[in-house]
Amino acid sequence: ADSAEMQTPLVNIIEMEKDYQIELVAPGLQKENFKLKVEGDNLIVSATLPENVEDKKFIKKTFVAKNFSRTFKLNKNLNADGIQANYEAGILSIKIAKVEPQPIASKEIAIS
Repeated sequence: ADSAEMQTPLVNIIEMEKDYQIELVAPGLQKENFKLKVEGDNLIVSATLPENVEDKKFIKKTFVAKNFSRTFKLNKNLNADGIQANYEAGILSIKIAKVEPQPIASKEIAIS
């Protein structure tokens, strides 16, 4: 397999009370392999494998860690500054905090 080949990982998106959680299944990587960036209203999650992965001599090969890039649309109810991520047990978990809705202040409207 070509190391530059792209593959989309399996994803769960879970809505919680105060945030959204994205879980990407991406086994065989280190947290240093991942890159997360916000561009406009998109969250781009990508992973790049270290070069030496292709040097392995496989006897059997049924799962392959691959480079990937995945884009998630951020709506106005999400706080792009409140994104947290961690990688554990082959799953990249991303939390995106919801923006607290601002209450509309009550006021009287003068009639002219």
